[in-house]
Amino acid sequence: MFQRSKKRAARSRQIAAAPVDPPPVKQWRLVSLAALVVVVIGCASLWERESEEPTVILAFHDTAGRCQILVQDLELPVSIAPRTELPWSPNAQAALWIGSRFPWQKAIQVIIDCRNYYPHIKYIALSDLNTIEGRELGRYDLYLGAPTDRALCLGLKAWTVAEKSALLQSKSEQQFRQLIQAHSGGEKRCVSQGLADEE
Repeated sequence: MFQRSKKRAARSRQIAAAPVDPPPVKQWRLVSLAALVVVVIGCASLWERESEEPTVILAFHDTAGRCQILVQDLELPVSIAPRTELPWSPNAQAALWIGSRFPWQKAIQVIIDCRNYYPHIKYIALSDLNTIEGRELGRYDLYLGAPTDRALCLGLKAWTVAEKSALLQSKSEQQFRQLIQAHSGGEKRCVSQGLADEE
């Protein structure tokens, strides 16, 4: 009998020392938690990729919705900026900001397709990380109908019809950028934020 109790005690120690599998519910929770972490990381990287997608922002006015349809046909994400407190005026929103990483060929196509809806555009600039009307504009954004006061503040020169036509016939990204930068040499009337000085 004493030998039997020794065997039992040894067996009990073996059982106690053996790794214990967690109950199935705990395993399920661990798997669920791991899956959630993978999904969150995947969504974060997807969001980063989407933030680098060229996006068009149109100034609000009566026919902006029609122009939005034309931009959607170019397979570009597009939104209409919210209505401002002041009534829309072509003289007050005569600027076009093109993000420094917005594809130049797409920019030309947007300008061509939207020129009947925004014929009053007089100022064009390449920009990085601007804040206009409380909206953050990035390197991949194009803002059509941006506030004129910002363009004047930066000393941009107004474009003639012939100059706009030459821009729309650009044969390379370098030519496109040079034509735009040639109009940004005026006297700055206030502190600039985010105007690209690339060559």
